[in-house]
Amino acid sequence: MNGWVRHKEPTSFKCCLLRSSPNGALVDDVLTEVRSYTYHIYIQWIVDRQNAEFSCSVSSTQITAIGDANFSYVTFAKDSCLKAPVVVLPILHPQPVPNSVCVCLKITYGDLKPEKVIEWFEYTRHMGTTKVFTYYAEVTPRVLKVLQYYQSIGFLEMLPMEASVSADGQKRTLAQPRFEQQAWVDEVMAANDCKYRMAKYDFIIIMDMDEIIVPKGNMTSYFDILQ
Repeated sequence: MNGWVRHKEPTSFKCCLLRSSPNGALVDDVLTEVRSYTYHIYIQWIVDRQNAEFSCSVSSTQITAIGDANFSYVTFAKDSCLKAPVVVLPILHPQPVPNSVCVCLKITYGDLKPEKVIEWFEYTRHMGTTKVFTYYAEVTPRVLKVLQYYQSIGFLEMLPMEASVSADGQKRTLAQPRFEQQAWVDEVMAANDCKYRMAKYDFIIIMDMDEIIVPKGNMTSYFDILQ
């Protein structure tokens, strides 16, 4: 899982897993509590919010005790799963997409020219890309219209992102964060999140909109280059 943390705030929590029947329905309300791990935090950077990755680990002892539990849902608790919220999240197992390439654009924001955005998307399509994923924020209405078009044809998946809010409640923009390193942290978050969301594709390329890859020789697509 990918998410945010703040400096000096506790990052420990409990993962609470639930079983399901073959049709996906919850079998019972018994939660299996497993340990959580937090990693990939750049603590050397002072920013309003840090990117972090989280995982829920089922121990070998638990596997021996419960066997193939077929966990399909998860929720989280601060101290104990006995106090877990009733809202649960599905555990997704996406089907692989064969011969596929996804491009992660990280964050699309700022004063972009619509013509350049279209040019990048069309070249990326020409190179046989299966899917593009990006977060977006603070774009002009014209650029948003371009993004919505590529979303409507199924080529783009996008999610909105808001700028970080400092501990005192002060909100900045992505282009002008309170700390210079925040921009790098935001990009790391977007890249990591895309990595998980787009895991069903064979290859993932992380790039910006001012970047393209030009093939050599007989290669005609990004897939040709990567395979």
